[in-house]
Amino acid sequence: MTVSLPEEKLNKLKEQTLSLSRKPQCSIHELAHVIGLIVSCFPAIKPARLYYRDLEVCKLAALSSSDGDYKFVRQNPNKAQGGGSSRCSSHSTLVANSTLVPTAPPIIGPASYSSTPVGRAPNSASGGFSSPSQRCNAPSCVACIRDNLQVRGISPRAASYVLKSWRPGTEKQYSAAWKCFCCWCDRKHRNPLQADLGTVCDFLTEQFEDSKKSYSTYNSYRSALSSMLLPVHGYSVGEHPIIARLLKGMFHIRRPEPRYSFTWDVNVLLTFLESWFPLSVLELKQLTLKTAALVALVSAQRSQTLSALSKDFMNSTATGTQFVVNSLLKSSRPGKSSSMVSLPAFPENEKLCAHSTLLYYVARTASIRQSLNSSQVFVSYSKPYKVVSSATLARWLKVVLSLAGIDTSIFKGHSFRGASTSKAVSLGVPLDVILKAADWKNAGTFAKFYQRETSSVGQFAQAVLTL
Repeated sequence: MTVSLPEEKLNKLKEQTLSLSRKPQCSIHELAHVIGLIVSCFPAIKPARLYYRDLEVCKLAALSSSDGDYKFVRQNPNKAQGGGSSRCSSHSTLVANSTLVPTAPPIIGPASYSSTPVGRAPNSASGGFSSPSQRCNAPSCVACIRDNLQVRGISPRAASYVLKSWRPGTEKQYSAAWKCFCCWCDRKHRNPLQADLGTVCDFLTEQFEDSKKSYSTYNSYRSALSSMLLPVHGYSVGEHPIIARLLKGMFHIRRPEPRYSFTWDVNVLLTFLESWFPLSVLELKQLTLKTAALVALVSAQRSQTLSALSKDFMNSTATGTQFVVNSLLKSSRPGKSSSMVSLPAFPENEKLCAHSTLLYYVARTASIRQSLNSSQVFVSYSKPYKVVSSATLARWLKVVLSLAGIDTSIFKGHSFRGASTSKAVSLGVPLDVILKAADWKNAGTFAKFYQRETSSVGQFAQAVLTL
């Protein structure tokens, strides 16, 4: 089945776009009207999404200086007679381009991105561009991915599911990388939507030479551009042999370094936490911090997992407490069962028992949880009460480290994971037990990123050399 525009609508669109292009001035309202007509053509003209973007950029630029006045008028720089400046040209290549309205436009034509760099406005007096310090208005990352999928024949319905394959964190990372690329293309007067292999190589090279960011940053740029741009020579941008070699060269020049070369002594923290007892005399903040620290140590889980713990999936017995984590986690993948978090009872030292401390915390915060109508275990300890995010939990863990006298200029909340598992290894705990507890797939992850000696190993050398 073929979907095409009715002749009447086709003529109306052509008439409106040509009329706008001939006007010496246009209002935001008139510009928005034409944009609306173009948007209404999306079902019949798949690449139409790529053609309206520079008009959208013009509209946003005009709105930013119109103070909400939709009748705000911008002068066409091609028809300007005097001084002054214009941030948006109604006589853009998009409006004047006749390939917009035919029923079979090219997939990506020269008008799919304005000849005006992104976020930079033509100058009515000189025909040049305004200051490069102006804000760069990059096209939407998600919209670009959706457009490229549909250009390849993927239906909007299927594309919506493809877009859901990216986690919010990945989407945020890709959006930042895409904006960086668009702003770079802006400065170079290049079209980011039609970037060729040389453009991508130049971008990555310049970013590498001008900044001291880690290799992983440029690798994320590569992944982001692979999702945004059309294939080059049959390869996705990130998998092209030249790009792969370029990134390998960057790796050799600036090899990534581990965040920690050693870890902190868990015994220092345990000694501090023992002093916060009995639980009944602790303030809610102290109880919350102690509970979070003990659960993080005993479970060796990320703060994301701790924030997902729920009373609805909690099972407590005399021997300990277990949680089933049904939330989508960083380690979640197809075919993998839900994560389990176990907190065995530790009757040998009640002051450090994560199981009993957690139960006391859950009981004490029950009224807060009820007022929030939430089953999430960890809630804020100060008003206004609310459920907490993984970032808040990571900040709590860092606060505990600081209170215990551990250097938080070096160690962050995520270091709990490596510190607890490294201590377990030093005490002879089997590796498979550690991997299962920390939810690691293989020993390589643990050895590469988490297993570290404690800073106290230097005591051996000091003891040997002491006279």
